[in-house]
Amino acid sequence: MSIHARHQLLDDLAGPKPRPAPIQRRVERAQEPITLRSLMQHRYAGICVAAAYVLWVVLYFYAFQGG
Repeated sequence: MSIHARHQLLDDLAGPKPRPAPIQRRVERAQEPITLRSLMQHRYAGICVAAAYVLWVVLYFYAFQGG
């Protein structure tokens, strides 16, 4: 018996696992305070932060090059 089959058998014997409904989890997540850490857990957060920083630098130098 393979390890995977053994684990599957143990899971089947243990019975169904209680899982909260997806909507309930979404509500709980929505009530958490927004912090930098929670924002950075998003998949594209690093790319967005880097793009925003580059855009800010470009606009900053563009605004002050005429002066």
